[in-house]
Amino acid sequence: MSTFKRSQCGLAIVLFCSFPAAALAQSFITSATDQIKSILSLGSGNSTDKVSYVREQILKESAVALGARAGLSDRSRELMALLDSRAQALDTRYNFNPLVIGSSVLPPVISESKDVVALEAAAMRVAGAVFKIDEPARFAMPTPTWRDWLYVGLDAGAVTAPVLGANGPVGSAEQELWKRLVTQSYEQGKSQAQDVFDSNLALLERVHGGMQRYYDLWRRGMVSAPIIASNTDLVVREDANTIAVGNTLYRITAPTDFRDHQQWIPLE
Repeated sequence: MSTFKRSQCGLAIVLFCSFPAAALAQSFITSATDQIKSILSLGSGNSTDKVSYVREQILKESAVALGARAGLSDRSRELMALLDSRAQALDTRYNFNPLVIGSSVLPPVISESKDVVALEAAAMRVAGAVFKIDEPARFAMPTPTWRDWLYVGLDAGAVTAPVLGANGPVGSAEQELWKRLVTQSYEQGKSQAQDVFDSNLALLERVHGGMQRYYDLWRRGMVSAPIIASNTDLVVREDANTIAVGNTLYRITAPTDFRDHQQWIPLE
């Protein structure tokens, strides 16, 4: 949804817009200098004016790994802090409890596309709206929350400078190259964390909105409700050493399906 673009402002944007890149980069450089002071400031050997191709590749490998991890960790930490500070608003915005069917069944996720055009060599088909069941109804205990989507893939673990030895910079020229490579990869790591979060947020919005759309179509008589059956056995012997007393099996015996248009209920 357009309201979730980082360039705009609104409820979701206030939650998730990026911090100033220049400030983050500068704070990282200071932090990185502190963390790997022995590497950045205390280079050994003679200073050289030019870094060989072989040395550049060695430095690049270690610098990219360190910078990317630091960027991913820092941006993940910022995003998690934002989520924690807006938890109440998110609980209200993405509340799955009213959507649960019965006690533990999540409704299907239905997507809608408008003004769909299909072109062929000698024909063109235009559809005002296309509905698709993207995910069937499923059992879920406990009921999920926005946390089951928005925290996935974020890694706020501490990043410490490794002992690089020969893989670290030697002399001022290599140190300058090292700093540049670490800073560049840090920005890439930060972008990676933001991309992961943006993808998570889009998926959460699709799933939550798709479940709400199911109820909208169900009220119109356009889709059927999933049929849930249960069977209870007084005693079930699972193996030679285990019995289950009062064992109840729940199953979705008929999934949601689109109904014939003659059964649709006109909107008032």
